Amino acid sequence: MVSGSLLALVIGCLTLLPVGASLALAQESSGTLIKVEPGKPNLIDSSQLTTAPSEGLVDQHGKPIPKDPLTGQNAIWPAEGVEPFEFTNQDGEKISNESLKGKPYAISFVFTQCRGPCPMVTGAMRELADRTKKYDVNLVTLSIDPARDTPEVLKEYAKTYGADTSRWQFLTGPQNEIHKLIATNFLMPVGEDTSPQRELGKEFEHTTNVMLVDAQGVVRGKFNSTNPAEMAVLRRHLITLATGVEPEPLPEEKLIVLAGNVRPIPPEDLLPRWVKTLPAINAALNGLATLLLITGYICIRRGQREMHRQLMLSTFMTSVVFLACYLVYHWALHAYTGSSGKKFQGEGIIRPVYFAILVTHVALAALVPVLAVITISRALRGQWERHRQLAVITFPIWLYVSVTGVLIYFMLYHFFPGPQA
Repeated sequence: MVSGSLLALVIGCLTLLPVGASLALAQESSGTLIKVEPGKPNLIDSSQLTTAPSEGLVDQHGKPIPKDPLTGQNAIWPAEGVEPFEFTNQDGEKISNESLKGKPYAISFVFTQCRGPCPMVTGAMRELADRTKKYDVNLVTLSIDPARDTPEVLKEYAKTYGADTSRWQFLTGPQNEIHKLIATNFLMPVGEDTSPQRELGKEFEHTTNVMLVDAQGVVRGKFNSTNPAEMAVLRRHLITLATGVEPEPLPEEKLIVLAGNVRPIPPEDLLPRWVKTLPAINAALNGLATLLLITGYICIRRGQREMHRQLMLSTFMTSVVFLACYLVYHWALHAYTGSSGKKFQGEGIIRPVYFAILVTHVALAALVPVLAVITISRALRGQWERHRQLAVITFPIWLYVSVTGVLIYFMLYHFFPGPQA
């Protein structure tokens, strides 16, 4: 949503200032098996979801590759488990495959400078961490760009995602060892683009799969981190490995499926919690601006000029705080998800109503910067008659923009938030 005061401040600021054949098995599908009637939406929960790898895989001797009894995926990973490794975590401590044994864990592969899917992968891992915090499991994020991802960098990265590093390790180490481990043990694609034309933040090819490893260090399956259904299944398998009992599905694991396609993860679900609070803070600031505007109007009608002046200056300062929160939120939204904003989920008659409000909100907000700045400047210069003439126009427009800013927030996040993943 756009606040008129936001645009005013923005204008003011501007004026002042290679994967080999050995990885072929990694291309095996691990999508979800969901039966629906074509064209009809179906509401299901994750307890009905199973991974469905492709059938008919055989080894080099032509023998069928067996299915893992837990995940139902083809058991293509080394039966002896992940080979020995020792990497360094975010605190400079050594973490090995032996130290991870004894607890099942999920491991993902990212790099902190990534401008591709890595924020989505780590966001999905954070959600997995939240949903398994009551269980004795571990999570691991392994950097594929150790030259830049030092322990210090990974420590800040972990803080950004609110990670509990006592159970979620961020690892780095020699690049050749990391890439070899990923390719030969997890059978996942990984590689570096070393050409002169390589793009910043896109130097590495890697998988978005999260790997499930049991307490003995044996890989049990892979799950696409960008697919909420697969991550729900991963959560269930991880808890089952830790407790021996399959957990009950969580209410928020319900998914909308349209013609066999699972609804993608909403961008806001991938944000750290502190970022998720910003839309509510922005709405509260818009609400406060509304109250200040109305109170200021009442005061000037009663002849209380000094109180009116203080209230209008307070409205302006509220807009400054709003601007900071608004910019931080949209920076974080783009940084973590690559998305520019939340889509309206309402259907039917409410949809044209919402967009009518949104269009008028944006259009009038474009007028507020000029009107507000000129109105305030005239008052500060003591040009009272000219101030009053313009204030008659500025006040209702500014008030409408502030009120509709709050209304748009509630319509987006509370009245019509869409199905929750």
